[in-house]
Amino acid sequence: NDPLMGYQWAAHIPGVIDQHEYITSITTPSVRYDQQPRFISGKIHHYAGFLTVDDVTMTIYTEVSGFATSVMAKWVREVRSKDGIYNLPSSYKKTIEVVLLDQVDRMVATFRYEGAWPTSWNSYNLQFGAASILATEVTLSVDDVQFSVVGLDEFS
Repeated sequence: NDPLMGYQWAAHIPGVIDQHEYITSITTPSVRYDQQPRFISGKIHHYAGFLTVDDVTMTIYTEVSGFATSVMAKWVREVRSKDGIYNLPSSYKKTIEVVLLDQVDRMVATFRYEGAWPTSWNSYNLQFGAASILATEVTLSVDDVQFSVVGLDEFS
């Protein structure tokens, strides 16, 4: 079978950024279990501990209409009310959906990052004389990840 390529993907955040063209890069998180050591019969044994899902980092296409940056700013502000009181997680936690595509743009696999919310918005590097595209980079906390392969039954 052909390999999956790192440039054939699409991502969106339903209710925040629905058009996948605005997410130009995404770094998926590491997923790991902590080890819990136990001393049994004179030696250390290791057992599964807490499941940890690291942060997602993504770059948002920053264009002159300000659409993507304004929806991200709104999401950042949804974490707290205007009075400074933290909102309920159900109001600001979202799901990030990433789809991996094959060479003819058919869906091969999906990642669903659940419980995502913005923890940081990186600064901009503004310079006279530098002709570069302005990138909006955000870091998102994630509670869990679900991975599925489309049509896995075909290969079994």
